Formats: sequence, structure tokens, C-alpha cells
Amino acid sequence: MIRRHSFFAKWRDCDIDFLNSLNLNKTIRETFDGFWIEEGDTYNLIMEHYSKKDGLFKKTKPPKFSTSVTSVIFTKEEIMSSRHSVLTGNALTYNNNLLVDDGYRDLVYRSKDNDYMKSRIQIAPFRMKKPKWGKNQNHFMIEGEQDRLFLKKDVYQEAFEPLGLGYLKVLDYDTGEPLEDTVQLEIPIAESKLMIEGTLYDEQAYFFKDGTKQYSPQHLDFFPCFENDFDFHICYSQEVFSGGYKKMIISETVRNVLKQLGIIKYESPYLIPMK
Repeated sequence: MIRRHSFFAKWRDCDIDFLNSLNLNKTIRETFDGFWIEEGDTYNLIMEHYSKKDGLFKKTKPPKFSTSVTSVIFTKEEIMSSRHSVLTGNALTYNNNLLVDDGYRDLVYRSKDNDYMKSRIQIAPFRMKKPKWGKNQNHFMIEGEQDRLFLKKDVYQEAFEPLGLGYLKVLDYDTGEPLEDTVQLEIPIAESKLMIEGTLYDEQAYFFKDGTKQYSPQHLDFFPCFENDFDFHICYSQEVFSGGYKKMIISETVRNVLKQLGIIKYESPYLIPMK
């Protein structure tokens, strides 16, 4: 696993000379500016430089200096050796022209305090315009619904139904009748909580004024395992992440099915291994 770190500050002349001598991915200027860098020799040099004690007349760190982990990159071996992985929506196919307006959310979901961004429970089928499936297309997601996976029905029947996975109907916006060629994959809630307390996902959690907690959506480390082991092929986390979304967690079997269908690759943009 390789971590990417961000740095931000109001850089001074001495900082600019030092940082630009390291051949970073951008030229640093004398102003508020930021950059990211992967762990390695250059990262270690920067951390060593800004960890020195302040001088008598000069501070080591510039004003507003901050650094944090922004993302991680996993190797294929790390992904393949994991029993379970988080399926992200980052690199999947999106179709954003099917929902007529945002009013669908009031019909599809029930949410805490009527706040869609806090939490949501799907209580009704999606209603959308009939998709125009491409020749080799077998799935799509919708912007703002990155924890909902829609499949071509024959693909669901061939690849997912034999695993005992269910589906939800998707309704035609014009007629209200179920679409013949499109379904939503049914994903149950996990039977166990995650061992997420104290992890980077927890340290960067967000709290609403009423105490509602949402964990960081950024992939900052291996994803935490469940407190208790249980059998599943796909499930939602019990925990809610920023924006009101839950994480889609899949088994090794489903991971391989998705790969065979060409929906994912064994790479970080698609999968975050649990450990």
C-alpha cells in the first residue's frame, strides 16, 4: 500500500526554494498553495525538514502548515489476497440522464429528520427513463447514488441470481411499469458493525449538530474488518459515511464475477481491500 499525502501552507521564499528543488508534481509559489506526494524518499525529506525545532528568530514551518493522508493505492496482490473488499463507484460506468428530477428521492427514500444527507433507507423502486443499453454495457450507476448498482436483467440472471442475490424492480418513468431489461441489485445490511473506531476513517469523521456521525468517505487505509464474522456475498455497512452513503462490501466470489463481466479491474480505483 502506498499512501498519498497532501501539504498545504502559506509558503515563504525559503520554502519555495526547498520544495521546488525536489522536482514535485507542480511548481510551488509564494502564496497559499498545496500539493500531494506519495510516500517515499522525497516525502521523508519534506517531513524531516519540517520536523526540525524552531530557530531563535525563525519558525521551521510556514503559516497555516498542514499535512494529511488523502488517498491510498493498493497493489494487485493486496487486493487479491483479501477475503472481502469495498466496491467503490469511482471507476464504474455512470448514466446521469435517466432520472427526471431530484424529486425522486422523496419517493424512493426515508431519511432521518427528512435530511437526505444524514441517512437514508430505500423504501420504493427507482423510477427512471428507459436506459439505452450499449452493445457491451452490463451495468450503470447514477451520480449522487454511488451505493446503488443497476444491472442489465439478463446479466443479473446469469451471474448474480445463482449466488442467491436478489434484485429490486426499476420502474419506467412514463408508465410506472417495471422495466423489462433493467434491475437494481438488492444489497442487504451487514450483520455486524465494522471495527472502525480509532482508524483514519474515524479520525476524520464528521458530526452533525445533533450528534449524528458520518465517517470519512476517503480511502485512507485498508478498510476495517467486521467485529463478527458472517457469510455474505455483498452487503452494505451499518455505518454511514459522508453524504449519507453506506459502503458496498463484496466477497471474493462477487469480486471475481465483477472482474469476469468487465465491470471492475483488480485496482485501487475499483476496490479497497479489508484487513
